[in-house]
Amino acid sequence: FFLMIRRPPRSTLFPYTTLFRSSYGGAVYTEGFNNLSGPVVIFNRCIFNGNVAEAYNNAQGGAVYLQVRADFINNLIINNKAVSGITGNWNDSYGGGIYVRIDQNGSSGEVRIINSTITQDSALVTEGGNSFGGGIHLDGWPQQQITMFNSIVWDNYANQVDRENIDDGGTNLTAGYNIIQSGEQFGWFD
Repeated sequence: FFLMIRRPPRSTLFPYTTLFRSSYGGAVYTEGFNNLSGPVVIFNRCIFNGNVAEAYNNAQGGAVYLQVRADFINNLIINNKAVSGITGNWNDSYGGGIYVRIDQNGSSGEVRIINSTITQDSALVTEGGNSFGGGIHLDGWPQQQITMFNSIVWDNYANQVDRENIDDGGTNLTAGYNIIQSGEQFGWFD
């Protein structure tokens, strides 16, 4: 298990920019491969505001990049950006607020988003390329489980139509009592 916080730990993480060939997590990057027995990373009452994952190539997770089990409880994720293609190359951006990919090497895991607001985040490309999941991008691995309850995902931006707020990538998602802009397009929406 690996957790890197790009700023000194505190409950409000803002603003921070990373610029690399590829960029993963403007404020927090987590990595791990045993999601069945490893620890759960808990983000409780945090504010992620104004973080940027900016890359010459692909950018993933403007605020948070997850490869481990995690709980987001009572958080505000606002005004973060994943920006790719800085040099004009054709590249993609995923998850302006949160990027989730926890099913590595066949292991499964769960990310829970509870009582949280994800708003005004963007997945952007400077030239060419595509952007997915302005608020949240779920990297569609079949064993990963996402649970979203009593949360708001609204007013996020990505250039792919119908993927501005959430790009679910075919992930196994359970949701209830949420307010999700254009959420009715998803079969799991409640």
